Amino acid sequence: MVRSGERTLPRWLTAERLGFAAGGLALVALAPITETWRYADVSDWSGFAAAGRHVGTAILLHPLQWRDSFVYTPGAAWLWLPFARLSLVAGFFLNAALMLLCAAACARTAARVYGTSPVRSIALVFAWAPVMNAAAIGQTSPLGLLLALTAMLGMQRGSVALTALPLGLLLYKPTYAVPLIAVVALHAKWRELAVIGLTGIGWYLLSVAATAGDWAFPIAWAEVIRSWNADDVARNLEKAISIPSLLMRAGVPAVWGIAAGAAVALAALPLLRRLPLVEAASAACLIGIAASPHAWGYDAVFVLPTLFFIDGTLQDPRRTAVLGAAYVLAALMTLTPVLQLDADAVVVLAGVVWWFSRYRSPG
Repeated sequence: MVRSGERTLPRWLTAERLGFAAGGLALVALAPITETWRYADVSDWSGFAAAGRHVGTAILLHPLQWRDSFVYTPGAAWLWLPFARLSLVAGFFLNAALMLLCAAACARTAARVYGTSPVRSIALVFAWAPVMNAAAIGQTSPLGLLLALTAMLGMQRGSVALTALPLGLLLYKPTYAVPLIAVVALHAKWRELAVIGLTGIGWYLLSVAATAGDWAFPIAWAEVIRSWNADDVARNLEKAISIPSLLMRAGVPAVWGIAAGAAVALAALPLLRRLPLVEAASAACLIGIAASPHAWGYDAVFVLPTLFFIDGTLQDPRRTAVLGAAYVLAALMTLTPVLQLDADAVVVLAGVVWWFSRYRSPG
């Protein structure tokens, strides 16, 4: 369990007020679902639904239209096969319900990892706008966060299986898994790495089956990612929250933006090696998003481990000020189409600065 400070509330911030604020933030972030379901055919969900329809065929990595591109590990497309029998709208709402269930499981798991009360943990998770936004637009990042937190619970308990299997499963989206796998490697957890490697082989075989027996599928997969990413970045740069994507939005060539992200990731390696395992994993979740070549607002669910860590280590009034500012900024992501900026980017960048300053002045 991460060592936690005493979680007493300021006198003006009663439990009732905190609960009301958390519920309000959750509802505000989830409210767009009342409209987004009407556009399920052009939402993020449509790509996952297409993967369920095309898994097991060559079309999976040779889509007929851009929106049907599947850029996750091809074998992960099997996860969406059951949705192929549903209408697009029914699948959209079922996915939203499943992501909210994942959020609830995240709250329960985080409470164990960070020593937070269940009620406070629920408030921290559901009030975090990226979690609700993911459910509202047909994304799956709460599932990724649940796997990451489960792996952290395994790290805390010293369990090889509970650490390695969730991280292996998290390879369904490699950009989520790689930062945490790096932590495992930096802390010389060789048995865990071996299990993760075996899981990776499993993903390869599932991907071969998902692409109709294409043993060289990484070639086609890389091309799908390249062509899809170019279009997606052009359409959605206002949603950027990572250093590379923010630099690209500012007109910096993609190669230099990606190099800047890689430099941040490399600079973080001594930090991740020095910190205790669970703390390092918490930092890696946020730094991994900050350094990612492609990260939009819903990926900011991976800021939550840092917020839980801050909640357990800072003392009031600083803790309340930091968390309050982070949650208010995150809530502004609902206004991204108007602001032409995802305020989660501010939180992500501030989090990177905080982790590096903590490394220089530990404690």
